[in-house]
Amino acid sequence: MPRQHLQVIQAELLNYAQGFTEHLKRPEEHTEFIYSVTQVDIANTLWRKFRTKIESGTLKMRFSVTASEAVAMLNACANAAILSTDHYVANVGEKYKNEIDQQLKSYNTVYLIQQ
Repeated sequence: MPRQHLQVIQAELLNYAQGFTEHLKRPEEHTEFIYSVTQVDIANTLWRKFRTKIESGTLKMRFSVTASEAVAMLNACANAAILSTDHYVANVGEKYKNEIDQQLKSYNTVYLIQQ
């Protein structure tokens, strides 16, 4: 993954996490509150992981993520693809939304077969 793409996804993860902070202000809906806490935690963890990668100075980066991290990245990329007015950010979001979606579907198929 090129460094510029990782920087876009990192910024979108921060936006994604910040979107959930509104749910944290209204804890009356317990399930929504718990989901929001986990999504904020996952997105912030990924943001820090990406920051370390970006600061390493490597031009192309490889990394692996857990299924829950992939879901947070998928949601952040989907939001970028739909909501961003910056065409570059929207295109990067769309690209990785599609890639992550396919990988999650493949993972889910393999997981279900192995059970």
